[in-house]
Amino acid sequence: MTDNKINAKKRKLKKIYEKIMMLWKFKKETDNIDDISRLESEFLELYLEIYPESQYESGQDIIYRLSFDIENI
Repeated sequence: MTDNKINAKKRKLKKIYEKIMMLWKFKKETDNIDDISRLESEFLELYLEIYPESQYESGQDIIYRLSFDIENI
């Protein structure tokens, strides 16, 4: 994968992550669990394309870890 493709995937990954965080913030106010699940699946699929070495981590672990370090994706 070229650097340009990787960088484009990283930008998309950050956008998906931001959507997930926004939906989590309002999870109690709305019934958007399906949206969160769909976005989490999309996020993890894209994340593993960029970082295949993370395939043995759980999805929740990856998202939780990134919540502290999203700028360094």
